[in-house]
Amino acid sequence: MRTHLLRFIFDSAWKFESVNNNLLVGAGWLIVMSLLVLFTAFGLIFRKTGKLSEAAAATGFWLIIPTAATALLILRPQFEFVSKGIPVFIYFILHGLFIYFNSVSTRC
Repeated sequence: MRTHLLRFIFDSAWKFESVNNNLLVGAGWLIVMSLLVLFTAFGLIFRKTGKLSEAAAATGFWLIIPTAATALLILRPQFEFVSKGIPVFIYFILHGLFIYFNSVSTRC
């Protein structure tokens, strides 16, 4: 079994290819997906509470992810994880799905 699902790389923003059975995904896709999740959460919180300040406070912290990815993409510092990419492990996804389905089933 493969140890990681994909690897976010910072040498190209929109790369999406498989090399040696490794899926390489550009950092631009990470930025787009994190902003999509952020704006969706912001909208849901705002719709539930009706307060713009609460929604901004709840989701403002998560702007760190797209901001950091953009900075790494633009500046390209000489760190090992920038040159090799950031792996997303399969077990991380599986544990996340377990926690999600467990929390949904206990709420019903």
